[in-house]
Amino acid sequence: MLKKTFIIVALFITVSGCAQIIKKLPPPFDYATGEYVSIDQMSTFTDKITTKDDVIGVIGQPSKKSEVAGTEIWSYEFKFFPGFQSTKKEYIETTFFEFDNRGVLTKHYKNVVNTQNGRAITEK
Repeated sequence: MLKKTFIIVALFITVSGCAQIIKKLPPPFDYATGEYVSIDQMSTFTDKITTKDDVIGVIGQPSKKSEVAGTEIWSYEFKFFPGFQSTKKEYIETTFFEFDNRGVLTKHYKNVVNTQNGRAITEK
């Protein structure tokens, strides 16, 4: 009986010690996927002047292309996933570029969705 008690106490101390060590470990790296388009990159584009080639030259090919009522829409999606125990929030950011039939930029903007609460913020 004494041997079983000793084993249980030793196991408890070992597990408690591991738990304290795990709490002190730094969180793993955050994970991101897709093409992040920075504010600096966005500021290099001018509506009614910038062309498709200009956008490709700065950012590269879009992850998605679509057409709505004669307007070609390019989108670049970026997803951010915080690491374990991180205080950062998970979010999805999509950057849109709209072009006329001549391939000239008519509008560009970002849509950011906080996946925790589902709220979208659109910014230019």
